[in-house]
Amino acid sequence: MLKHAEAAGEGKRPHIRSLLERLSEDGRSWAEAELALGRIELAALKRQLRRGAIAAVLALLTGFCALVLLSQAAVLFMAPVVGGTAQAALAIGGALALIALLAVLVLRSSLQWRTESIFFRWLRQRPAERPS
Repeated sequence: MLKHAEAAGEGKRPHIRSLLERLSEDGRSWAEAELALGRIELAALKRQLRRGAIAAVLALLTGFCALVLLSQAAVLFMAPVVGGTAQAALAIGGALALIALLAVLVLRSSLQWRTESIFFRWLRQRPAERPS
C-alpha cells in the first residue's frame, strides 16, 4: 500500500535535486542582497564619518580661536587687578593648564577599554598573558 501511494504522488512531488537547486539559488540571492545592503550601509557610514570629522575639525579650530581671544581678553581685564600684563597672563595660563590637565585625566579614564565578551578579552591579552 505504501508503494502505491508513493507511485501515485511521484509525478506531483518535485525532486529533491530541484529543491536543493532552488534552495541554493535562494541562499545565493539572499547573500548577494545582504552584501549589497552592507555596501549601502558602509557608504552611509563613510558619509556620516566624513561629515563628523569635518564638524570636529571645525569645532576644534573655532574653539581654539575662541580660547585664544578669551584668554587675551581675560589677561587685559585682569592686568590692572594683579599689577601687570605678565602676572595676568601667568594666572590665566595657569588656570588654562589646570583645566587642560583635568580634561586629559577625564579623557584618559573614559578611553579605558573595558572588555565584556570573551573575544575582546582574548584580543586585549598581552602575548605573555595568553594561555599556551
